[in-house]
Amino acid sequence: MSQVNTNTENRKYYLNTQEVESNCNAIIFINTGRANVFINGQKLTPNDYLNVSQDFNKIDKTLYKINFQRSSFYDSWTGSYELTVIKSYNSNMSK
Repeated sequence: MSQVNTNTENRKYYLNTQEVESNCNAIIFINTGRANVFINGQKLTPNDYLNVSQDFNKIDKTLYKINFQRSSFYDSWTGSYELTVIKSYNSNMSK
């Protein structure tokens, strides 16, 4: 039986509308802020997550658009807008 090696990449996104290209086997979006965030139109409430995964030998190349739901100017200074993105990929495959 061969050993499976996976690598992960962890990044945080704040406030601004951004795009994230997957280029991995699995990607997890975790709303670690206090405001709603939209991933390609799908709403994540605070502490909610979205997990997208592919077969072991497949790479997802989706471009995900991140939009934060803004409620007030004050919220932008209180840590309300924060999204953690974790990517996993097979170390035998190129990113």
